[in-house]
Amino acid sequence: MPQRRLRSAIRRFFTAPAFSPDDATAAPLPAQPRALLVRILGNDRPPQQPEGATLAQLQFILENEPPLPGLEKRWLLNRIVSRESRDALVALLEKHRQRWEELPFEPQAYAACFTDIGTVPEDYHPWGRQFLHLDATDQSAVVEYVGRAKNLHLIHRNGARNHALRRGLEEAEWVFAWDGACLLTAEAWAVIRPALALPDLAYVAIPVAPLPRDPQALVAAEQPPLARELPLLGFSRAARHHFDGQLREGAMAEEALLRRLGLPGPALDPPDGVCPWEALDVTPAADRARLVQLGWAYRLAGDVCRDSPGSAEENRALRLESIRRLTRKTDMQLIGEALEHQQLRCWTALTASSTGLAGVAAIAANARALPPPSVTDKPAVPPGTSPRHYVNAVPHWQTLAGSESALSRAGLLGQDGPLCGDVAQSYDRARLQLMVDSVCALALDGHLNANRDSIEHAHRLVRTWFLDPATAMIPDGAYARLSAVDPSRNVLDAAIDFRDLYPLLDAITLLRGSGRFSLAELQQLDEWFDAFLAWLAGDSIAFLTDHSTSPACTWYHQLMLAIAAFRGRRNVAAQVLDNLPGLLARQFRADGSPLSAPPASVLRHEHLFNLQAWANLVVLCSALGRDLLAFTDSHGRSLAAAFAYAQAHLPDGTGAGSDTHAPRHWLQAMQAMTQANGAMVAVSSSLASAVPPLPEASSGIPPFWSLSRSLPPA
Repeated sequence: MPQRRLRSAIRRFFTAPAFSPDDATAAPLPAQPRALLVRILGNDRPPQQPEGATLAQLQFILENEPPLPGLEKRWLLNRIVSRESRDALVALLEKHRQRWEELPFEPQAYAACFTDIGTVPEDYHPWGRQFLHLDATDQSAVVEYVGRAKNLHLIHRNGARNHALRRGLEEAEWVFAWDGACLLTAEAWAVIRPALALPDLAYVAIPVAPLPRDPQALVAAEQPPLARELPLLGFSRAARHHFDGQLREGAMAEEALLRRLGLPGPALDPPDGVCPWEALDVTPAADRARLVQLGWAYRLAGDVCRDSPGSAEENRALRLESIRRLTRKTDMQLIGEALEHQQLRCWTALTASSTGLAGVAAIAANARALPPPSVTDKPAVPPGTSPRHYVNAVPHWQTLAGSESALSRAGLLGQDGPLCGDVAQSYDRARLQLMVDSVCALALDGHLNANRDSIEHAHRLVRTWFLDPATAMIPDGAYARLSAVDPSRNVLDAAIDFRDLYPLLDAITLLRGSGRFSLAELQQLDEWFDAFLAWLAGDSIAFLTDHSTSPACTWYHQLMLAIAAFRGRRNVAAQVLDNLPGLLARQFRADGSPLSAPPASVLRHEHLFNLQAWANLVVLCSALGRDLLAFTDSHGRSLAAAFAYAQAHLPDGTGAGSDTHAPRHWLQAMQAMTQANGAMVAVSSSLASAVPPLPEASSGIPPFWSLSRSLPPA
């Protein structure tokens, strides 16, 4: 029906006697179509909405909204994360005998939602220098875009609306899918209802009025003053368009359809030039003329953006902040649940019933014969440092076997081996590795073989390195390779030097369960790792900005995540998990080749060293409920592709004194770390043929980094 004819029909229709819900003598209405009002109850989002706002609004509506003839009311619970909030809403609905349905929050589905830098220009990547010059609102907009998969999954308003429309239109001729803060009065419904019988009408738009302070004022025969906000929509079966379920809250999800129907609301456009935001479909809807706007609905207080006299920009900033807080709160909740379930992060399959590892008792026996190492063992202290400062000025001896500290890994194995040389005795790197290896071997022997002597000696080693006031290391890495002379390298060098704190923390967790540590010692240990974590985080922005393409940055994230998990620092762990997809994008191409090398070139040692850190991160993320190996970003980059590429581009190992097979064995050990039930996790079908069958995992001793997922029997 052309728009002119539709308007004429509306005028003729409304010349009929008006409907009055209280007038039994009024002329009978023509046959009215069945209508359904579904209101969507979602997560509270401070600071935009205070905690408990959804429950309070629901209670007010249930106590104050009258029955409306010809309108059936239902409720839809939309992915509510808090079990307490969800149960309180259900109890209230049941008390008032309301019909409700639920789209449940699914933790595993949410955990599969990673951040993704997508098409963010390099200059405006959250680690880019230009990002630091954006104002707070624009920074929030970029961060919201990067976390779009999480935001869309959690808030999901358009998805919930479409669900209500699909289900409702199977039963009723008209469906109103509104948020849970909207209330209808009998007077407003008396204006809206007759229009639903108009021929060829597909949509009705209902303006919104703020709820008056005095609930008695709800009884208004005429339309009250309206708010400057978006109208609500009703859909008939004839409607050709529903909401775009892929538009999230931060991308004007609520406005898109209204614009296409010719009902633009207050502008909330994102800033120009910051980021190539999704291209919104602004094509006019073919049936936009089949819409009429009439009546009104009240919106309850509780949304600060709607109730505040603040500017549109201030309200937009508040909305973006509320989205960020909701995702971070949810991330922290899931991480906390994972930490309670899984105490170990490296040796994730280790249990009290695990069979002893091959050779662990012999290695532990050698470790028990070694005196506890300390940073105070240096023969001389560099100028300006304390004897208790960790100091290193020698290379890391990164070999494919991972055994750079020959000062004693050979001794632990009961073999003769080359030492690092006299220069290593003057610095602490080799002693750090000796301490880590020894404590890991002793803790495993004590746990698996019930050897109290190993537990006692491990306690001595930990106390000497971390707790004894005379010998304990100061908890920072400022002098790793003497980088205090160049502060920009502090974290860079410390991240590599201290990377094996990852398995050490599992060893300390096993020792804590032995009862050997006093409460005071446990508190001291916690304080030491808290201080070290704070030192690592202090330079994080500058470090990520300048070094995100470096293997040291991958090791940094492994170290931060391991300590954060050990100490239950959920906020830090959540931030690290959010950083990893951006790190992946800055290091790899879609075919898995490293960006720091020409395409199709043979990998260098540092590339394999970087993959070792990523393999550790896969296991750490798994312990926290996240499948990092399954992630593929919007440009097709993934760790599965990186491992497949490495398999096809390994160095030949023909250098002097090298083991021809070492790179391949090393890569296979890393891949075995990422196995679950003997199969690579979520390797896409296109990559599956490129990833070869993997052998059984090595015993992992030494080095201890490959001890993960499973522990082979003796």
